[in-house]
This record gives sequence, structure tokens and C-alpha cells, in this order.
Amino acid sequence: VETGVIDAPTSVVSLVGRIACHGPEDLPRVRALQQELTLTHLGDRPHRTGVPAPDSDVPVALGFFERMRVWTADFPPAPADLDHQARFQPLGLLEEGLSPYVSPGPALVEALTRGLEMGRARVAAASRFPERPEAWYAEPHLHDYNLD
Repeated sequence: VETGVIDAPTSVVSLVGRIACHGPEDLPRVRALQQELTLTHLGDRPHRTGVPAPDSDVPVALGFFERMRVWTADFPPAPADLDHQARFQPLGLLEEGLSPYVSPGPALVEALTRGLEMGRARVAAASRFPERPEAWYAEPHLHDYNLD
């Protein structure tokens, strides 16, 4: 059995693997192989399970931005994307520590909620069903946590 090491800089890791199955008679062998798969934390860095929790005092209307803020802090972008991310500093998305969305000013609430509405509308427009039924299409899912 081969072992491999994947260096993951974040506390959440997704690993997708495939095992060929050549019919029902092959299922016991596949299940045995699946039982051999493990994921082990290596190293001296602290390990946390799951994604960071957003501040529960943030109003529901700003929940999207609070999740983005805490997840961005925990899962930083690649170095090549840091300059692009810095553009979002005025929105509070890069604030660490206490959430700027717990007691936001009315101008920030208006800007963020309106921006979210406009963004959702753009995604919906870009992914409308095509005129031709045989063409490819996509449906947007903003924070539906893969319920489908």
C-alpha cells in the first residue's frame, strides 16, 4: 500500500479518490480498500476540526459577509490574489477579531445588502436556462450548503 503526504495549510481538507469496481462481486475488495484510507494530522501546528464559526451577534442580513470574513481569515488566498483581496478592506471583510457587522452603521448595512442583491441578480442572469434545450446550463446556489 502506498502512502502519500498532502501538505494542507488549512484545517479543512477535501480528498477525492476513486476506486474501480468491476461489478457486485468486486464490492468486498473495494470496501476493504476504503477501510485502509486514513487522514492524519501531522506536524506541530494546532489542529481544529471544521470551519470557523461566524459571530452569532451579527444580524441575519449580514450573515453572508460575516461567514466570508471569518472564512477568509482562516483560509487565506494565494499570494497572487492578496492585492485583489485588499480591495475589500473598506467592507470589513478583512477585519480580524471582533466583527464589524455586530453593530454596523446604516450606510454599511445599505451598501452590503444592496450589493448582495445586485450580485445575486448578476449570478442568476448569467446562469439562466438557455433558449436551446440541448445546451449546457448552470443553476446558482449561494450558501445552500449543497442541499441538492
